[in-house]
Amino acid sequence: MKEYITLADGTVVENAYVVKLSGTNIAVYVSGSHTFAEMSGWFGDPEKTKRMVSEQYGEKATWKGFTVVTTVQINAGESYVCLQKP
Repeated sequence: MKEYITLADGTVVENAYVVKLSGTNIAVYVSGSHTFAEMSGWFGDPEKTKRMVSEQYGEKATWKGFTVVTTVQINAGESYVCLQKP
């Protein structure tokens, strides 16, 4: 199944999906091996995360205003970043 997130600047992050934690917090999971620099480059810039569109299982969702990074976890097979609204 194709899962991806399109950031505000048009960057497409493949094999990624969003989990809503609350009205002001989300977690973004990215499958595969990625570096801290890659994850920071994608999700550490508020201009890129101010509007994101995710597609998972054929369902699209728009995520607006999640610009504050609260957690970054880098693992061998999957990494994630938690974002919140200010």
